[in-house]
Amino acid sequence: MYSVYKIINERNAKFYVGSSTRVRTRFQTHRRELRSGIHHCAPLQRAWRKYGDASFRFEIIAEVETNEEMIALENEWLIAHQGARHCYNTGTRAGAAFMGRHHTYEAKAALSAAHQGKQHRLGHQNSPEHRARISAAMKGKAKSPEHVEKIRQRMIGTSYAKGRIVTEEQRAKMSRPVKEMTSGTTFASIREATEFYGLGRPNVIRAIRNDAPLKRGPCKGLHFRLI
Repeated sequence: MYSVYKIINERNAKFYVGSSTRVRTRFQTHRRELRSGIHHCAPLQRAWRKYGDASFRFEIIAEVETNEEMIALENEWLIAHQGARHCYNTGTRAGAAFMGRHHTYEAKAALSAAHQGKQHRLGHQNSPEHRARISAAMKGKAKSPEHVEKIRQRMIGTSYAKGRIVTEEQRAKMSRPVKEMTSGTTFASIREATEFYGLGRPNVIRAIRNDAPLKRGPCKGLHFRLI
């Protein structure tokens, strides 16, 4: 279904208008970005910070049969209301808010924090059956030659281990199985885990030693433990 919707500030009746073919998913995206402080519509973001989640209502105002009708209807709303004090939209036509737009470094960092590391799964406990299926799927999974080459290229020139003496105790720890706690996936060794996620071995070892999730990077939120 092709839907046109509004996000309405119930404190002052101001609104933002948009359209989507998957409106419920779009509502979830709006809420996630507004709560993370990274929404593309700055006036709406400021109002959200000022008034809070509970002050806003998400409402479908029309459903039509084609994408063309949906865009035309949204544009009618924008032509009639954009620029007025009661309308949060900054774009003058459907989709215009994103055209030529570049995120700032801060916005990119916030997006990374919001979307990477599967933060929504932290604390989620998979059933034993689910964990068994994940483990079975991962064991013995062959990596493509392209994946292996990417890993090799990434490791070329690294110097974190040069000249370092590894004790027998450290070798024993590094050869023990490792579990990624947020997904329940088990790896045969630290090396296998680092190659799978494309991480540096010191990062995983440090996370295991601190017994805490990774705090930065594309794998932020992953939590490793020796088993």
